[in-house]
Amino acid sequence: MKSRQGFCGARITPISPAPSRKAASCDATSAGDCPPSVRVRIVTEGFIARLAAAEIGRTYNFYREGPRAALLRERLGSYLAERAGARVLVVGEAPGYRGARVSGIPLTSERQLTGAGPAEATATVVHRVLADLGLEERVLLWNAVP
Repeated sequence: MKSRQGFCGARITPISPAPSRKAASCDATSAGDCPPSVRVRIVTEGFIARLAAAEIGRTYNFYREGPRAALLRERLGSYLAERAGARVLVVGEAPGYRGARVSGIPLTSERQLTGAGPAEATATVVHRVLADLGLEERVLLWNAVP
């Protein structure tokens, strides 16, 4: 099977259909020379660097600009590593000015991370519902426009 260029420059190589879901997981995670946790870290760091370099019109890129940019990139990296096994992706439209723009983590306010700083209404509702459903740690939150 021939590989192709994927999103953000990732190389995608299709694998043949597996007889079971467990077998497909083994094929997907056993490829490469590094354990899966190392590969996730390498991919995450490259993704965050590309995200920080991104320019979308005249939008403000808080992962690149401002005195807290390095902190926000670090927080995002930790968050993505913690959620590497998430099976559900919840996508919001854009970062809230009191949410991800301050915390660095999509649909999450600074108050939710540190107990101080601004709260953001959507982030509060989303985290409350996910917690009530017992899904908060198994969902990756993201914004369509980072």
